[in-house]
Amino acid sequence: MFNSLDEAYLKRIIGRNEVVLFLGSGFSRGVKNIIGEDFPTGKDLCRKIWDILGYSGAYDETPLPEMFRAFTASSLKKEVKADFLNTNLLSSDIPPIYNSLVIPYWYKIYTVNIDDVIEKIYRRNGKGIKELIYLRDEYKERDQSLDITNIIYLHGKLPCDPKKIIFSTQDYASASLKTQPLYSQFVYEYATLPTIFVGTELNEPLFERYIESRQGKGGYAERRPKSFLITPTISPAKKEILRSQYNIHHIEGTTEDFLNWLRGIEQELPSKNEILKRTFPNLIDIIEYADLSNTPRKSVYEFSQAFKRVPKEYVVRKERSGFLLGTNPNWNDIFQDLDIPRTIGDNLSKDISSNFLKRDELDKQEIIILSGSAGSGKSTIIKRLGLTLSQMGITVFISDSEFIPRIDHIGEVLNAINERVILIFDNAKNIIPVIEDIVSSFASLKSPPLIILSIRSNQLLKLNSRIDSDIVDCKILKMPDLDKIEINLLIAKLEEYNLLGRLKGMSAADRFKEFFYRANKQILVAMKETTLGKPFEEIIRDEFKEIEPNEAKLLCLSVALCTELGYTNTKQDFMSFAEVPYDTAYNYLEKTLDGTIMSVGDNRIMLRHRVIADYFISHCVDLDMLKQAYIRVLSSLSAKLKSPSSNSKRFPLYRSLINHMTLFHRFRNNIEYAREVYDSLIDYFDDNAHFWLQYGSLELEGQGGNLILAENYITQAESLSRHSSYIQNAKCLLYFKMSVAEEVYSRALEYKNKADELSCQLIESIGREDPHTYHIHCLGSYEFINKWIKDSDEKKQKLKELKTTIEFASSIHPKDRKLQQVLGLIVRAYLRMGLATN
Repeated sequence: MFNSLDEAYLKRIIGRNEVVLFLGSGFSRGVKNIIGEDFPTGKDLCRKIWDILGYSGAYDETPLPEMFRAFTASSLKKEVKADFLNTNLLSSDIPPIYNSLVIPYWYKIYTVNIDDVIEKIYRRNGKGIKELIYLRDEYKERDQSLDITNIIYLHGKLPCDPKKIIFSTQDYASASLKTQPLYSQFVYEYATLPTIFVGTELNEPLFERYIESRQGKGGYAERRPKSFLITPTISPAKKEILRSQYNIHHIEGTTEDFLNWLRGIEQELPSKNEILKRTFPNLIDIIEYADLSNTPRKSVYEFSQAFKRVPKEYVVRKERSGFLLGTNPNWNDIFQDLDIPRTIGDNLSKDISSNFLKRDELDKQEIIILSGSAGSGKSTIIKRLGLTLSQMGITVFISDSEFIPRIDHIGEVLNAINERVILIFDNAKNIIPVIEDIVSSFASLKSPPLIILSIRSNQLLKLNSRIDSDIVDCKILKMPDLDKIEINLLIAKLEEYNLLGRLKGMSAADRFKEFFYRANKQILVAMKETTLGKPFEEIIRDEFKEIEPNEAKLLCLSVALCTELGYTNTKQDFMSFAEVPYDTAYNYLEKTLDGTIMSVGDNRIMLRHRVIADYFISHCVDLDMLKQAYIRVLSSLSAKLKSPSSNSKRFPLYRSLINHMTLFHRFRNNIEYAREVYDSLIDYFDDNAHFWLQYGSLELEGQGGNLILAENYITQAESLSRHSSYIQNAKCLLYFKMSVAEEVYSRALEYKNKADELSCQLIESIGREDPHTYHIHCLGSYEFINKWIKDSDEKKQKLKELKTTIEFASSIHPKDRKLQQVLGLIVRAYLRMGLATN
C-alpha cells in the first residue's frame, strides 16, 4: 500500500503517538445500518430523502446539501426526521476488519461522519474514548496516558436533533460565521502533526475554508509534516495541488486496504508502555518506582503531569545548549555540569541530607523557601540540589509545571510510595493559592514530605502570609550575590565553552573585576553585560529590534506574554497566534526566532528566559503592539476555554492574562488600551462571569475608571455567578468608591450603607479566610470618613471604631501586607486627630 520509505516513516511516527487520523464518509461504507442495508452513499441518501419528502418522479440529482436543507425545513415531525436519520446512518453490523482501527494509539481521531461506527469499534474492543461533538462540546485536553482516545465529530453525531448536525450549504455557511474551536484545533494540529485522511476526498466546505484561510502563499519551503490521503482515485490536478500546497500525498487504496495494512504492521508497533516511555516518561517512571495498583488512575495521571522524579543517572545527549547563553537549565545541562557549584546549594544539600531521615516524627510540616529575583539562578540551584539529594538515595520529585493537581491526588500517590520524599516546586507562585490546603492535607499522610519552594522575591510576602508558623517549620533563604570563588568558577566555565566574548583578550584580574563589578546583578544580566560589554537593556533591546518582519515580533511577543507568567506554549498555540500562512509561521519559529524561542520538550516552546520575556514586554514594544499580542493570545485561548473553569489546564494562564491589575500595569496605567483588550474579547467570553468581573474591576483601578461601567460589568458578572465571593467583594468595593465619588451626601450615604451591609456579610462568612474583605471595608470606610465627616469629635470616634476593626483584622491576618498598610494609615489618622484635639 505504502512504499517502503513511507511505511517506515509511518511506523516510526505512529509508534511515537504523533499521528492524527481524519475519517470521512467513505470510512463507514462497509458497515450495515440499523435496517440492514449498506451505509448509503450521498446519492443513495438523496434518493431516500426525495422519497420521504414525497416528490414526484425520479430523483433529479439535486446535491445532498440542498436535499438535506429541504429535509430539515420540511413539515415532517421532528421524531420522523430523527428516526429516518438514525435508521439509515446508525450502525448494526460492523465487519471484524474494522477492529484494526484500534491497533495504533492515535494522537486524535477527527471525523466528519455523524454515525456511531467509531464509537462502537472502540467500545467493543474495550478501549476508552472521549467524544467531542460539534455544537455540544468544546476543546478538551487529550489523555497523555493513552488510556482514552479523543474522537472529535466535526459535523455533529447521531442520535440528535437533525438541526444540530452540519449537512446543508446553509449549515456550512452558518458554521462559517463564527470560529469553530474543534475545526480550528484540527487545522492547528494538521499544521504540526502528520495526518492520515481516510474515506474522504477533502472537499468538505468547512475543511477547505479553514485550511485555505491559513494556506501558504509566502514562498517559504513547506514545513508541515508529510501527510497521506487514502482513496481509490483522485484527479491528477487535485493530487498535484494536495502534494505541492498541503504536503498531502495520495495513496491509492480503500478503507479495507488501510485496515488490513494496520493489521499487517501490528507486531511491528511498540507497546503502550514503550510509547509512554517516549511521550510521557514521568508516568512510566512513577508506575515502575512504586506499587500504585490500589491508587486511583486519575491521581497517578495528574501527579505525573505535574511532577518528575529527579533521576540519579541520565544519558547525556550531545546537543548545543543555550544554558551559558541565558536559557533555563534542563537535565542535560545539569548532568553535563554546565552550572557552577554555589555555596548556598552545597550548604542546603548538606543540611537536608543530614537531617532528612531524622524528621519522620516532626509535628510540623517542613518547608524551605528559596527566594530571589528572576535570573538569579534559583532554578539551576534547585535542580542541582534535587540531583545531589537523589544521588544520596533520597526520593525527590520536582515540578516546574503550570498545572497543579488536586491536593488529594498528590496525597494518594505519596501514601502509595510509602516513604518520606522531597517535593520541589520551581515557580512556586502557582501554588500560593493552595499552600494552606497542601499543608493541611499533608498532615494526614503517613510520611509528610519535605517541601522546597523556589519563588521570585516580589511574591515572597504573599506566599509567607499564607504559611501558619504554628503548624509549619519554615526556613527562608535568599539568593546571595556571586562570591569571589563563584565568580572565578563562572569565568572558567565560560572559557571552557569558548563563551568569554570580549573577556577573551583580558587578563584574569581584569576578567574578575568585570564580574565583581556586576556581582550584585542577576547572573543572566551579569553574564550578558560582562561578555558583550554593553548594558543588559541595550543588548535585549537590540535583539528584539533585529527581529523582522513585524509579524515575527508579534509572535515572539505573544509567546513572551505566556513565558513571563511562567507558562509554556505548544507549537499549535504558536500557529494559532499567527496571522500569516503556516509555512511562513513555521519559518519564523525555526529560523527568525531560533535562539530567542526555545524548545522545552514535548512539543512545547517558550522564550529562553523569563527575564528577557519581561524586558521585551515592558521596554521593547509600544502599547499598540502589546495590545495586538494580548488579543491574539487570549482569542486563541478562547477556543479552548469557551466556558472557562478552574478545571481546565489552560484556565490559570487565562486567569493570569485577563487579570485587571496585570493588564492595567502592563499597559502602563493606560486604561484605554486595557479596555480595548477586553472589548475585543467580548464575543469570545460574553457569558463568562470571570471575564466581566475583571473588566468591571479594571474600571475601579486607578484614574480614568468609569464607575457606571464598573457597576454594569460587575452586575453582569453577578448575574452569571451569583454566589461568587470574588464578585461580591468587587461589588462591595464599587459601593465604597461610589460613596466617595458622589457629590451629594445623601446619595453618598446610601452607597456607604450598601457597602457596609455587604461587607459585614462578607466579613462574617469569609473574613477569617480572606483578608481582602477586611481590606475593602476598612480602606473604603477610611476614605468615606476623610471626605464626608467634618465634625472633629465624630471623625475621631469613627476612626477609633475603624481602628478597632482593622486591629482585629490584622490579628487574624498578621502577615497580610495590605492590611498592615491600611492599619498604619488609620492609626496615623487617629493619632493626628488626638493631637489636633489637644
